[in-house]
Amino acid sequence: MLNPVAKTAFYCAGVRMLDAESPRPVVRDDFARRVMSPEGLALFEPFRRFRHANGANIARHKIIDDALKERFKGRPQRRTIVIGAGLDTRPFRMKTGEWVELDDPSVLLWKERFLPRGECPVPLERIPLDVSGRDLAGRLAPFATTERVTVVIEGVTMYLDEARIAAMARTLVKLFPDHSLICDLMTRKFIGRYGRRFRGALENMGARIGWEVDDPRKVFEANGYDWIGAASIPMRAAELGTIPMKPWLVSLLPGLRDGYAVHVFKPA
Repeated sequence: MLNPVAKTAFYCAGVRMLDAESPRPVVRDDFARRVMSPEGLALFEPFRRFRHANGANIARHKIIDDALKERFKGRPQRRTIVIGAGLDTRPFRMKTGEWVELDDPSVLLWKERFLPRGECPVPLERIPLDVSGRDLAGRLAPFATTERVTVVIEGVTMYLDEARIAAMARTLVKLFPDHSLICDLMTRKFIGRYGRRFRGALENMGARIGWEVDDPRKVFEANGYDWIGAASIPMRAAELGTIPMKPWLVSLLPGLRDGYAVHVFKPA
């Protein structure tokens, strides 16, 4: 049985499925429909109407795709650790690197059923984890290294509380002293002004946004990280044409432009 937050994995996969089947795919995740199944399609159905949220989601995935491709250049075996991997299919799509995926056991069982690890063209480990719990250090300890790695946390932090995010940051800095952390963060203003209806749909599924702060990057900076930079998700969505807004209009709305972004951090 999937918990409410785990069910949001079908939302993200559903968005990538629609993108893959569109006339002009942005991400082109041809594995997305495979992991959905009739049950996943039923969970995704209420979210089809959220054009802006869906467009932002696919832009977010594209930004992270591009950031990972840059990090694989010259290091095709670079390890990537994905916390809250959901139904992400990047190891199968990118066909490079070494991957460690962590998520709720029920999600990984589902994923293994429809997209078996043994079919992945590159090394892939799947590690069960209660993302909201306290076992992250224990699960990641076998992979601790001083070598350069990448950590991705996508679509996860908004469901956690500040104490759990701070603990996660400290754990990652301790285990991986030379890593890039790529994660998406929302401000309180963005959630309140632009995400109310979508938030209601999530709550109907049982998933609740639990972290609302004015400047979420400060939590990471206070727990061992330096901020490297950020890419605006709404701006990239406007540039890609995945939302019905022009980039110049997004630029005139700083609460929208800067309120939801993919951030990059490195240990201080």
